[in-house]
Amino acid sequence: MELSDRDIRLMLAFLHDASEVEGTNAFTEPVLDSFWRLIPADGGAAGVRFVGLQPGVAPEARTLLSFSEIRCDWCVNVQAEWTEELDRVCGQYIERQDPIPPVPLFVNRAVRRSDVVGRREFHRRELWGEVERLIGLEDVLRLWLVVPGEEGLRRIDFSTGRSGGLSDRDVRVLELLTPHLARLYARAAARRAALPVLGDLTPREREVIDLVADGRTNPEIARLLWISQGTVRTHLENIFEKLGVTNRTAAAARVYRLPAASIDGEQSATGS
Repeated sequence: MELSDRDIRLMLAFLHDASEVEGTNAFTEPVLDSFWRLIPADGGAAGVRFVGLQPGVAPEARTLLSFSEIRCDWCVNVQAEWTEELDRVCGQYIERQDPIPPVPLFVNRAVRRSDVVGRREFHRRELWGEVERLIGLEDVLRLWLVVPGEEGLRRIDFSTGRSGGLSDRDVRVLELLTPHLARLYARAAARRAALPVLGDLTPREREVIDLVADGRTNPEIARLLWISQGTVRTHLENIFEKLGVTNRTAAAARVYRLPAASIDGEQSATGS
């Protein structure tokens, strides 16, 4: 698949924006905007991290159920609402019916689901009829990613509600970006490790303060991490106590050595 000059310019713009990031998150808003311009899938895109692999699970046998935690790092233009009921039903079928599981065959490789299983065949599966049909998901372009120095796996998904909504060009773009994406995540992880104050925070508290530093509101943090707003406030209160501060702006500034004026968002844990 040969890319156009415009495609190449968009890829270079994305890599430039990503290289400018100095914080602990690889995907800031400008980077996400550039990424979305590259592959503007109508069903949205998301970056998810899977951690806590169950001991003794062979790589060839991994499924989504092999991991104890699923953490959504970012999402863009996702319209469908994922509910607890969908999560429960998905868990019943995902182990046997997932066309692109986290096994070595699909790791570090951009894969379109329709290239793995035919549309008619997939539509006969309960995973589609009882889960994906309800959220309007017709096809997905998926990348399972190993990031050097990180636990678990990362997954990037571009989704569409239309048959043929993800092109060969989209697959090729994500394929070419794969090694660059691994490096972007690895550099962000290295920057997090270099901040000693983060050692006092739990993994979930680090995720919350990362999002605070990105200017996210409590409702946005709750949605991205799939937790309640009350839980977000509890995490923020714990963070404040550990860091010896009284508001989210001061907490983010202390952790990431940012000027307080550069951080948008609430001034207290109870803000919206």
